[in-house]
Amino acid sequence: MTFKELEQLGIKTSLSSEQIDEMESERQRIDAINFETAKKGKLWFGYLFLATSNAERPSAFEKCAPHLTDKEYWELLNAVWTEYDATIVFHPTPYHVWERLFTAERSHRKFLMSATERRYLKGLPEWITVYRGCRPGMELEMSWTLSQAVAHSFAQRQTEFLKVNGLVISTQVHKDDVYAYFNGKSEHEIVWQPGLATDYDTLEELMPKSDVRVYANE
Repeated sequence: MTFKELEQLGIKTSLSSEQIDEMESERQRIDAINFETAKKGKLWFGYLFLATSNAERPSAFEKCAPHLTDKEYWELLNAVWTEYDATIVFHPTPYHVWERLFTAERSHRKFLMSATERRYLKGLPEWITVYRGCRPGMELEMSWTLSQAVAHSFAQRQTEFLKVNGLVISTQVHKDDVYAYFNGKSEHEIVWQPGLATDYDTLEELMPKSDVRVYANE
């Protein structure tokens, strides 16, 4: 898929248009990069992003993990996570799979985030207000945001792509429970342990026909 096609679908990416188009050209030239070929040549990025689909990539990464250095592991997990789009997948990768990947007992964890992202996370207060845009049944997942507007845009995508209701919810997170802060797509994403949430507030409910029910401050 070219960068222009991604834009038309409203899909954000932290990769540049040149990188996306180069990957698409490479995909057209290569029928497949199988795991053994990737292992032999250490072509992990090519294997994950050229030979696997969005839905397949988390399990493919887990297959690669034993062969990666700690630095490679965290850098590739960043790429796999930030380029994964659960909005367009009816059955996203369960959060316990992601949780297993984010809690791997590996050194050099700093490579999961950029230096700027690490500094920003360090500067956040002890308790953080986070928001999530999702469909019903997907509330307690790992990807949240510091921005209600970003959460609204994700909820809206549920109505547009999957033709289901979209929710904007909010809760409080302790900073010690945060796995990572990512801002490569300017989405101020907070990745944390969803199982620790005891309650959340529903702020909006969006309908496929763009009707909106506002629950907050009624």
